[in-house]
Amino acid sequence: MKCFYPALHKLEEVHLFYCRKLKTFQFESQEFQCPQAENQAIFLPKKVIPYLKFLAVSKEEIMMMLHGQFHVNNLSNLEALQLQCFHDDSDTLPYEFLQRLPNIENLIVCCSSFKEIFCTKRPTMDCVKEIIPQVKCLQLSSLSQLNSIGLEHSWVQHISENIQKLQIDKCHSLRSIVPSENSASAEEYVHRNCESLKEVVSEEVEELSGHVEEEIIVFHKLKTLSLRSLPNLGRFYNGNIELKFPSLLHLLLIDCSKMESFCAGTVSVNSWMEVQFKDEEDTEVDPFDEDTEVDPFGEKHAFLVEGDLNCAVRNVFEGYVLIPLSF
Repeated sequence: MKCFYPALHKLEEVHLFYCRKLKTFQFESQEFQCPQAENQAIFLPKKVIPYLKFLAVSKEEIMMMLHGQFHVNNLSNLEALQLQCFHDDSDTLPYEFLQRLPNIENLIVCCSSFKEIFCTKRPTMDCVKEIIPQVKCLQLSSLSQLNSIGLEHSWVQHISENIQKLQIDKCHSLRSIVPSENSASAEEYVHRNCESLKEVVSEEVEELSGHVEEEIIVFHKLKTLSLRSLPNLGRFYNGNIELKFPSLLHLLLIDCSKMESFCAGTVSVNSWMEVQFKDEEDTEVDPFDEDTEVDPFGEKHAFLVEGDLNCAVRNVFEGYVLIPLSF
């Protein structure tokens, strides 16, 4: 593929995957040339960019933007950004580029060699608080070398405070997910297909100031927790500090064969909640597909739990019967 239809004045989404011979943007001022012309780009920025709400770009295209081949400010309507194909071991997240997109609410990072998302060292720029300040959903997929998300770093606090949904898929080097002081504001965690993940909340959380109050970790807003196909997950949390989930309504816990209990200490919920331990049907569901209308908490394999969630999870793995959802 080397060319595309020229009249795309109201295009809202652009997805580009593995089109190595395809030039995405035409940076010259001339009109669209003959479709058969060699190296003809598919989009004219002046006609396409202002309308975009979703953009998936590679490292190469971002470098073109940063080098001034068109104004990134024209992306003011962009709501979702997907970063992909950063394959050099030395690659880091393009913070300078993200700083120019203040209205992004959904950040997707996939198919890259990043070792960390938010680096330990503060980026060398004047105002780090301008880096995706409105992001509400962070999706990480197919990052085989990722070993740290970095939400615990102090310079990322303005980001972690706003994240409502954290989705992680196929990040096989990730061993734990350390929430920052404000990570308890998240409403949904979806983690799946991470071969090395041993715990979701690291014991290091005990050392973070402000995260523990009277030896209790409270996930104030978390409503949905989905843990699927995590073969080395031992517990959600290995520490002894008590966990509380006052807002939790749904827990999905599927294909976590090494999990014996939810945590080492006690864990409580304030009201009856649904817990699903098996799929009703053997179907694959893409957790990043917003258009998929599938209820992950099927009645056949879901149970009602109140009070000690840790005890309920242990009973299920030991073969005891819980209260099934009513039909």
